Amino acid sequence: MPQSESRTVAVVPYEDPAGSVAATKTGLTRAESSKTLSGELEERGLEISGYGTVNYFNRDWQTDEFAKDSVDTERFVMELEYSFNDQWKAVAEIEYEHGGTGAKLEFDSQEEFGEFEQEVENGGEVVVEELYVAYQYEDWLNGKVGRFIVPVGRTNNYHKPQDYFTVARSEADAAMIPQTWTENGLAAFGDWSFGDWGRIRYQAQVVNGLDSTGFSSRYWVADGHQTRFEQPRAEDLAFAGRLGYFFGDDIQVAGAYYGGNTNKNRPKNDLDEDAYVDILEFDGAWTPGDYILRGQYMWGRLQNSHLVTEANRNLSNNLGVKRTPVGSEAQSWYVETGYDLFPAVFGERDQRLIIFARYDDFDPMHQTEGLVFDNPRWHQTSWSTGLNYLPIPNVIFKAEYNSRELDLDSNNTEDTYALGVGFTY
Repeated sequence: MPQSESRTVAVVPYEDPAGSVAATKTGLTRAESSKTLSGELEERGLEISGYGTVNYFNRDWQTDEFAKDSVDTERFVMELEYSFNDQWKAVAEIEYEHGGTGAKLEFDSQEEFGEFEQEVENGGEVVVEELYVAYQYEDWLNGKVGRFIVPVGRTNNYHKPQDYFTVARSEADAAMIPQTWTENGLAAFGDWSFGDWGRIRYQAQVVNGLDSTGFSSRYWVADGHQTRFEQPRAEDLAFAGRLGYFFGDDIQVAGAYYGGNTNKNRPKNDLDEDAYVDILEFDGAWTPGDYILRGQYMWGRLQNSHLVTEANRNLSNNLGVKRTPVGSEAQSWYVETGYDLFPAVFGERDQRLIIFARYDDFDPMHQTEGLVFDNPRWHQTSWSTGLNYLPIPNVIFKAEYNSRELDLDSNNTEDTYALGVGFTY
């Protein structure tokens, strides 16, 4: 497979990776491959790709006396794509998380009041993230069925190590929704070109909904993702959609929506009232030359959050959920900027050295209702700054300093120094 001579994903134009069934990994960058939608598949047969990350964290947290330094073999992902012909394609993505399989033991001093909890995450931390069959009809209309990514939040659309500056993925997204959020269902997607006026891309999905037993103070609806069970329940379905506008190679704006009920997907019929979740998200990017500017705003609402809170208090310990109060509204936003030093300082474009800064503001309990207490500790802000070094487009080294502040009167800071390495293949 030839190596791309174009710039790495970290500094190429902001593109939607789910935009084309026809885009194959034949040495093209994402920006180049996205333009092959109207053409035939360039190759047929099996293609293997993926990515991996290993991270180190040095923690100095006033909020948690048990916060220890750690090393995380965060994930290894293998993506398999098989093109049957010019129209039909099967896609699978297998992810290994945290260096192994089986149950794990965690010490949770944030929501479990200093208790140990045992979890079997995502079927023993080996999970089939995506598994679907796709059909290409025309540029403007394509479809897929199976398990695929829900296109809400920038991290879910751009989650490979070169796609984000920080060592860990977005704090603002993680406080509200599942990361690499995948569900089962049907989807349509397509692309319209308007020549010099840019192009529009869309995705529309009907998927199984969330399970409100997993909702919590710290992560809002994120743990409602039904990865605890062998067969996710689909009594409640949800709709997800994304619409993006691309102008030239430097400007992109997009918006996404997710909505669906969650009470019937609970393991037991212990909540009679509806518990609809609505999420709105807007993001954009401007990438002139060696500069990168990106940002996102996300807002969510949970119907009858006080009744969900009450029902969750009575759940069994064996379910492995937090059973903490749930906010009626959640909100997060971030802005980040980066600059590639190599062209300006060294006149070098074969390598990349990106200096970045980022600001996050997130509150999974932005509003509460009923007798639910709005705990200020969950409103957090953080500054991050650091470097990304890419000796070749497929390998990235990261260094980051993050200072997080909780909305408390004292003992409210969390300083973290982090190092990471990632690769794509």
